[in-house]
Amino acid sequence: MVMLIKDKIRNLFRLKLIHMLPNILKYESIQKFIEGVKDDILQYIGKDKVCVVGLGENGVFYGEGLYSWLKKEGFDANFTRINDEGEGLEEEKIKNRKILMTDSHIITGRCYRNALSIIKSKQKKLKVKDVKCAVMHDLRGFADFVAERYISPEVKLDQKDLEIIKILSKDGRKPYTEIAEKIGLTPVAAKGRIDRLLAQGILKLRGVINLEKFYSISANIGIGADSSACKRLIEKLRKNPLVYNLMRVSGTNKNLVASIVAPNLQVMEEFLDQEIRSEEGINFMEVDTGGLPILPKEITLEEFKPLASQLDLKYKNVNES
Repeated sequence: MVMLIKDKIRNLFRLKLIHMLPNILKYESIQKFIEGVKDDILQYIGKDKVCVVGLGENGVFYGEGLYSWLKKEGFDANFTRINDEGEGLEEEKIKNRKILMTDSHIITGRCYRNALSIIKSKQKKLKVKDVKCAVMHDLRGFADFVAERYISPEVKLDQKDLEIIKILSKDGRKPYTEIAEKIGLTPVAAKGRIDRLLAQGILKLRGVINLEKFYSISANIGIGADSSACKRLIEKLRKNPLVYNLMRVSGTNKNLVASIVAPNLQVMEEFLDQEIRSEEGINFMEVDTGGLPILPKEITLEEFKPLASQLDLKYKNVNES
């Protein structure tokens, strides 16, 4: 009972914020957020209709602020929300519009990935024109628009450190001498900084796989299944080499969403037939196909599970004649 009362109060507070358009814009945090992202957002929206989607409680606050500002600027804007579990999205409000998801920060990216996957799965049906994300802080590099760059108080970085990280993110094998020359340090000093960044866990150097070299298409698959079928699918799909994202969702027709990549349409059709359609207890399936995902573009070697035919192909390509 106490939780229900708290939820009602929280919902009333949110509704009050939506209708008090001038008041929310007086918050300093909202002003900083809008100032940091407004130029990019104006370019993104252009002359289109837009819907702001708040992610979780903090995202609702920033979303309401952005929505209020857009209405004040004369845009045809809607506002809705989606919680951390992917629930609450009002589909009618995003139909035929560009979407702008908002949050206070991205740390793990779980809420962002859940929301993006759900919206992408509805994109074709609702004729959503595009989807972007604006946040105050982003620790994962997922957001399209970021108001402020965030550095934890425990982490002390200067401009030289940031330049080193940028260089190594493009080429992790860059020699110390070249890094030192680019940032104006001696090779010994550059090595010392890199060793410190590695020891503190701020920087990691590891090999990644470029998805474009192995795959050409992707799909988001919405699945409605009974509880036993859902469990079987999760166990099966989590081991499949084509699946890169898998999550439970709450919706009208589906309770599981799988995101896959494939080298061609034939392999994708075989996946759908063998892995999903063949299962008993499946009562709904919706497939949205497209090019390779915008994110991730690369995956670590631990996550990479090539098909056997691809391994043979790569061996022949690199084998010396």
